[in-house]
Amino acid sequence: MIKHFLFFIIGLISSLIAYEFFLWNSPYMSDSSPVVFDEKIGMWHKKNFSGNSIKECYRNKFFFDEFGRVKNTTKISSSRPNIVLIGDSQLEALSVKNENIIHNSLNKEYQNSLNFLNYGLAGSTPIQQYAILINKVDLDKTDYVAQFINVDYFLNSLTSSRSLFRRPKVDITFSSTDEFNIIYPEANFLNSKVIDFFSNFQTYSILKRTAYYLLSLLNKKDIINNTPDSEKINHEGNKKVLGILKQTKFLLDKYNIKYKIIIFSHSNSKLKYFKQVLKELNIDFEIIGTKSSVNLESFSCDKHWNDKTHKEIAKYLKKINFFKF
Repeated sequence: MIKHFLFFIIGLISSLIAYEFFLWNSPYMSDSSPVVFDEKIGMWHKKNFSGNSIKECYRNKFFFDEFGRVKNTTKISSSRPNIVLIGDSQLEALSVKNENIIHNSLNKEYQNSLNFLNYGLAGSTPIQQYAILINKVDLDKTDYVAQFINVDYFLNSLTSSRSLFRRPKVDITFSSTDEFNIIYPEANFLNSKVIDFFSNFQTYSILKRTAYYLLSLLNKKDIINNTPDSEKINHEGNKKVLGILKQTKFLLDKYNIKYKIIIFSHSNSKLKYFKQVLKELNIDFEIIGTKSSVNLESFSCDKHWNDKTHKEIAKYLKKINFFKF
């Protein structure tokens, strides 16, 4: 009995190794997990890492530097001002060629006169981005922070529940916009070391995609369509929106760092609400995705901006002199 069991285990492991080898050397190669567990944020990029972002309409190689930032194509100089860019997957841009991503396109537009540093992280909202500023960015050496905010995603995140398969995230609860409590993500056996280990394998990516697909069949509710419009955001959600943006501004003011927000949304009502919030907090902002700014084109197979859009955003920001001190 034990002998048969050992043969089964050896056969299973051998099959998995063979399948993994096949995936790495076949057209069915999947994308690589770019993150590991981080006790202050929930997840952060692997350092000195390159991987593949693959879908039916693109196949791209992405790169992170020694700090886990999206890599710069030009050398960073200590003699130039540091411009920190923070945002979600649109800024992280794993599907876009590295040289075309907004920060590298900005380097070209400004002829390397400024250091543009990309701290974009997929799945992050201004709540996690606040934690990134505190824990990953050297604020003493930062001159300007430009924050890209997907208004729809941020407001959706206040009402949507966390999936069983998603990594934990840092959260912040506000008793008032000035009083808050940071809830750090809990590291446990399954969502840290084990997932970090298996996420290096192609088989893991295949199984994860399959799990998400099956879950989508079980739950056909469209989170975006079912999220309340801005007028219906409850008191707690409104306090969270005001609180995190106010605390981000307070943090950057403390370091005498210039702060400006770039916002985009598919909902006019949510955009109107968010503009009112930023005006109330006296935070400068720029809207993109309008007829007078940039046409936000995306890849045909998902909603992420394509290479052209990244380059056009950089040109537009240079044109309006967005990064003025």
